[in-house]
Amino acid sequence: MKPASTDTPSPAWYWAIPIAFLLPILHISIFTIRFGFSKFVGALLDGLIFIPGGLIASIALVYLLRLKISSPSNLVAGFIAGVPFAFLFSLLLPLFLPAIVGATIGVALPLLLGLGLGHFYKPSTASAE
Repeated sequence: MKPASTDTPSPAWYWAIPIAFLLPILHISIFTIRFGFSKFVGALLDGLIFIPGGLIASIALVYLLRLKISSPSNLVAGFIAGVPFAFLFSLLLPLFLPAIVGATIGVALPLLLGLGLGHFYKPSTASAE
């Protein structure tokens, strides 16, 4: 009998798909809370523009989690820290660039920067004496 592994399993690649829908769901939720349920279908269709950027960032997240070269909690924390900036930039960049390009860059860039911060963050090991 093999001993139980203490290693955490790698996430499967298909987890990138549900993670990619994080920002569109956030946009739709906020829009529905603000304008009511009557415009939900329009918000649902408009929210689909954020999926390509979310897919890029979620594939990067799953890739880094599968490499196991960084702490998974740091990566997830960096990804979550990028969400407010992704929300803001995904609304602002389509005003200056073509809609799909602005939304893709506006979503992917802050999430990838958050992942980078989570990946390179190393807590200090020096104790305060």
